[in-house]
Amino acid sequence: MQPLGAFLSTRAPPAMTMPKFPKWVEGSQFDERFFGYLDFLMSLLEEPAKGEKQLWDRLARLGLGRENTFNFKALSAQTQDALKDGLKEGAKPSGLNGFAPQRSYRT
Repeated sequence: MQPLGAFLSTRAPPAMTMPKFPKWVEGSQFDERFFGYLDFLMSLLEEPAKGEKQLWDRLARLGLGRENTFNFKALSAQTQDALKDGLKEGAKPSGLNGFAPQRSYRT
């Protein structure tokens, strides 16, 4: 057995660098830090999964996406409050054994 580059008589591509993952802090999934994690994870994806483009477009309006440049403090106070309220609402027990019902992302 030999490396593919040796078999093809070509140079191996340079090794990919490992992204610098943000430090996980338990509980941050329930406050504004969640959006920083989401932005980082979206930056690792090449494109939205089938059927998620509209959701990605809506998140991009908040500054979330492939560029990994989200800044919660740059949002208006009204938008910050709305996002915090949404996180609180999403963290409430749903009565469905811990699973929240699926919501539509239609605009």
